[in-house]
Amino acid sequence: MTRGMNQEDFFHELYERYYLHLRNYCIVLFHYDPQLIPLADDCVQEVFAAALKHSQEVIDAPNTYAWLAKCCKNTCYAVLRKKALTYRKLGKQISFDEAYDFSDSTDGIIRWLCQYQALELLNTIYDCLTPLEQAVFQDYYQNGMSAKMT
Repeated sequence: MTRGMNQEDFFHELYERYYLHLRNYCIVLFHYDPQLIPLADDCVQEVFAAALKHSQEVIDAPNTYAWLAKCCKNTCYAVLRKKALTYRKLGKQISFDEAYDFSDSTDGIIRWLCQYQALELLNTIYDCLTPLEQAVFQDYYQNGMSAKMT
């Protein structure tokens, strides 16, 4: 803490300076797991809450970032342990979308509209082609010929 700075300003400066670094560190510790990335913000908040609780330790630390990073690592590991324990007790959670395949009654209509829109687009593109390009288009896309066949 610099001379003339009160404790509140010191922690505000720490928060401004290290928040993003610590958040990114948490994301790395979570191995970029999409389910855990939202928890990175919570972990950083817990780190700064612990820093305020142990304010004298942080102020006296020769390297405040190292203190915050170590606390961040411990907090993230606690989250990972809790996640592993939950998996052991309840089994791995799966997404509802991945687990069940429900058919949508409008699916056929949407598929038909998409095909119709694609057909309109192809006709528009086809009209813009030169006669030679139209012949190549017909060979490749309509007749199903490959480059080896021509």
